[in-house]
Amino acid sequence: MEGNFVGNKRDVTRLILIGAAALLLGWVFWTGYRIGLQTERGALIAGIWYHVGHGIVATPLLAAYLWYRVALKNTPKHYAVFSVLCVATIFLMLSGPVVVWSYGSDLKVFNWFVVPNPIGKLPVIHDPFEAAHKYVALVLPGLVVLDLLWIFVRRILSEDANS
Repeated sequence: MEGNFVGNKRDVTRLILIGAAALLLGWVFWTGYRIGLQTERGALIAGIWYHVGHGIVATPLLAAYLWYRVALKNTPKHYAVFSVLCVATIFLMLSGPVVVWSYGSDLKVFNWFVVPNPIGKLPVIHDPFEAAHKYVALVLPGLVVLDLLWIFVRRILSEDANS
């Protein structure tokens, strides 16, 4: 990683992917956050399905991004932050469908397609999974910020070392 901050095509690609993933996580977070602000039942249900649709569309993109980041071989100090970010993101990608299915609903992805409920209504697991999904989601923006800060600080420090 020599040269200026955005010195070559690989650096540009990396920064675009990191920025796109952060924006995607931010958007899915925002749609989830907006659910709690709804006071009317119709708006609440619409907000949930909007969040579910974006979450399902984001899942393969975020999985590919995490795989790409793992391939970058993070430094040991950064590995801890990135590992927690990976675990939190993967948990949210897996727990989201479980929350919907355990409520007794099929996964409706906008009006594009439906993923049938394979488990039926399970209130015993719905409430703890929903709570865990919400709490992990609240931690995620902080992890993303720490991850981005680490990337930029590391890049700036490597620039100083090359000067």
